[in-house]
Amino acid sequence: MSVNRPYLHLACVRLKSTIRPGSAMITERAMLAAVHISIWTAIKHDRRISRDVANQHGAHQGAGRYNKQLLRGADKLDELRALAG
Repeated sequence: MSVNRPYLHLACVRLKSTIRPGSAMITERAMLAAVHISIWTAIKHDRRISRDVANQHGAHQGAGRYNKQLLRGADKLDELRALAG
């Protein structure tokens, strides 16, 4: 959030310079808002496959991570992901 403060400060300075005497305060005319959208990813870590592949190749257990896509081809979930950004 501190990354955005210089920009927010610049915006407030510009607004202060455009407010005429006797007009409403910026707190009465505007509202700051932030939106965070989180959705279920439908992905699960497959520990068994990850362990089996590491053992087959003589690799460290943390060398690879294999995930299952639980709802592969779910068009509605893909639409939600696109909206969430």
